[in-house]
Amino acid sequence: MPNVLITGANRGLGLALAEHFASRHDTCVIATTRDASTASDLHAAARRCDDRIEVIAVDVASATSIAALAEALASRDIMLDVLVNNAGTASWTSFGEIDEVTSAEIMRVNALGPVLVTQALAGRVRDGGKIVNISSTLGSIERATSSWGLVYSMSKAALNMFSKILSNELRDRQIAVLALHPGWVRTRMGGDEAPLEIAQSVAGMMTVIDGLTLATSGQFLTYEGAPLPW
Repeated sequence: MPNVLITGANRGLGLALAEHFASRHDTCVIATTRDASTASDLHAAARRCDDRIEVIAVDVASATSIAALAEALASRDIMLDVLVNNAGTASWTSFGEIDEVTSAEIMRVNALGPVLVTQALAGRVRDGGKIVNISSTLGSIERATSSWGLVYSMSKAALNMFSKILSNELRDRQIAVLALHPGWVRTRMGGDEAPLEIAQSVAGMMTVIDGLTLATSGQFLTYEGAPLPW
């Protein structure tokens, strides 16, 4: 039975991805959230999916928490077919308004978090598996125009670099790696002005993830499968 692990699955895109994977009756999902006690929507989704979603508390900004996750998987000999690094945070401040504390948290969660999670779990990803890093078009250096959301954009550019390097690191194991832009989606992070509904974004992302192969590893794609410039 395929196993999928999704970080930041308590709401929005992560929650929808967890439900979509778990709707496949042959798939089990490990859904992580920083605080499992408040993830009521995620627990409800697990019940709807006949408990094919397992909720685990993980703070991707904490090396100790990540190590505990890796140990838990190893103790149960769980191997992953797909790892989705989705957990993220944002601030939309511009140059001249940047503060150290908020910026450090964004970089820890969005850029360093996926590195540490993947590093800890790489041995638990099956040869021939997939690793998907949820990125953003704001991480495209070529498309950069204004400093709006500057630190968030920097964090996603760093995540893109990691995705490209990781695709080379894991190619010998035939693990495909992708940086995936979900579109501007109407979530708590995306805001009410976003043009995309969660369902539209996730349906597209599922198609792209399903189609990911070693031949397309190391790319930066939209939820529609279109290439984005680095």
